[in-house]
Amino acid sequence: LNRLQTQYGARGLEVVGIAIEAGKDERKEADAVNKLCSSMQVSYRQLMGRNGSFDAGKQFKVEGLPTLMLLSEQGDIIYHHVGRPDANFWRSLEGTIQSRLNNRAF
Repeated sequence: LNRLQTQYGARGLEVVGIAIEAGKDERKEADAVNKLCSSMQVSYRQLMGRNGSFDAGKQFKVEGLPTLMLLSEQGDIIYHHVGRPDANFWRSLEGTIQSRLNNRAF
C-alpha cells in the first residue's frame, strides 16, 4: 500500500487505512495504531474505524480482516477483497488502479 500511494498518489490515488479496534478507550487505541504505523513506516493516511456511534466496519459491511476496497471518486466500491492478499491480488488491484487513472479526466 505504501508503494501504491507513492507511485500513484500524484495521479489521484489516495490510500487510506482504517483501523477497526475492539477496545473501549479510543485515545489508547489511536496511540497504539500510530505507534504500529510508525514502526511499519506507513506512508498513507490512517483513520480510526470506530468513533462514538460510527463504525466503519458496519458502514462498509466488512465481513473479515483484512478487507481492502478501492472506491471511486463518488464513493462507490469498485474493487473488494477479504483476506490476506497474494501476488495475483496485487497485480489485479494495480491493473484496476492504472486503468481508472488512465481513463480519468483531469
